[in-house]
Parts: sequence; C-alpha cells; structure tokens
Amino acid sequence: MFFLKLIALEDVTPQIRDEVDEGIDESSKHAREQMIRRRPSLNFLEMQIPIGATLVSIDNGEVATVIDERRILFREEHSSLTRATREILGIEYSVAPTPHWTYEGKLMSEIYDETYRIED
Repeated sequence: MFFLKLIALEDVTPQIRDEVDEGIDESSKHAREQMIRRRPSLNFLEMQIPIGATLVSIDNGEVATVIDERRILFREEHSSLTRATREILGIEYSVAPTPHWTYEGKLMSEIYDETYRIED
C-alpha cells in the first residue's frame, strides 16, 4: 500500500482542459462538449437489426450473427461487436466497432447515427 501512495499521480485533466479552453471561442467549446457527450451503447433491436441478422466485416468479409440486443455469435463464440472488431483488426485496445461492419449493405455507423441522433 505504501508503494501505491508513492506512485500516486494527480489528475490534471481539469487544469489542462482549462488551459485549452482559454484559446477557443464559446461555439467551439460547445461543439467539443457535444462530441464528448456519451452516446448510448448500441442496441441491435433499437437499431432495427433483428435477432438472427447477419453482420459483415468490411475489413475481411467475416460474418457475425446477432443473438440478442447486444451480443453476436462470431467465430462460434458469443461475443460483443467490439471484441469481434478487435479480433479482426488484431488489436488489444477497444475501438468503435460500427464503422467496421455492415448490415444489409449499410454501414453500422450510419444505422447507429440514425438511431441515436445527437440533439442540440
């Protein structure tokens, strides 16, 4: 425990944000806040993608099957779309999966944006 106290770091995010804010106008601040506002987790059923639907990776053509509102069957395992995307891309960090998949020829990111519109 003593070691953890020695290496504890201060969160300077608010101070850095204040410094950055000094150099931008109010409309730019508002636009930034809109962008970082958390949007909902994707829900296939809310996005009008039914259970049993086939999703296709634009990166390698692999397919996944929707098994419930948030999960898919990918490579014979229950998975999230994010995990499947990481496996296809060969990365360990999370990425937004929707730009990497299509449903009935339409990008999942477009379907997501239509379903979860950002309101002003």
